[in-house]
Amino acid sequence: GAAIWDQDLTVRRQFGITERYKFVFSASAFNVFNVVSFGGLTTSINSSAFGQLSTQQNNPRKLQLDARISF
Repeated sequence: GAAIWDQDLTVRRQFGITERYKFVFSASAFNVFNVVSFGGLTTSINSSAFGQLSTQQNNPRKLQLDARISF
């Protein structure tokens, strides 16, 4: 099959609140460039969907935000 090409990116920043407490913020993007890998090509000549791509092999872009307080 075709290769699946996904690139993920995470950015994290730590802030000191006090000497003991820290605030950590991170943002993650999965499949950051939103490259689509199609699959499921219908090859049955008797099918009404002949030659059509019917599925996506990878996941669409997803974003995730995270906040944490450490002590």
